[in-house]
Amino acid sequence: MTDRDADESSAIVDRPAGLIESFNAIGADDDAVSPVIGVILMIAITVILAAVLATFALGMGDRLGEPTPKVSFTTEYDADADTLTITHASGSPIPEDELTIVQPDGTEADWIDHSDVASGATVSAGDQATLDDVDDTDTVRLLWHGPGGEASATLAVWRGPR
Repeated sequence: MTDRDADESSAIVDRPAGLIESFNAIGADDDAVSPVIGVILMIAITVILAAVLATFALGMGDRLGEPTPKVSFTTEYDADADTLTITHASGSPIPEDELTIVQPDGTEADWIDHSDVASGATVSAGDQATLDDVDDTDTVRLLWHGPGGEASATLAVWRGPR
């Protein structure tokens, strides 16, 4: 073996060893990555926990539990008289001051404005409200506004047959 062959032989052996060291050096400098990710996750968890606690501390959590009444209303349209009768068909009684009727012209009226239920009474099964001058192309909605006005829901919608 000549000196030239020996040099080529050692060069071949040196190259793979250099490549292996280069590959090992790529992942050797990531010691600080795990602590940084851990700190970011801890901050995110703290912010989420603070937001949940602030929601309940400021009273917004109380409104989440206010249930919509479980009721059923029926509607009956009389085309000859141009009237719409809304009837509490079943379910829990509702204080009359929590019910609002959105009339065909878009204005709101209290339940007692269209019924014989006394002010301060509850609307229960069988009670009715009758709207006059309702056209068969109109839309009427019955809305419920919870105590304090913080929660609301649409309990019934009537759309004319046309």
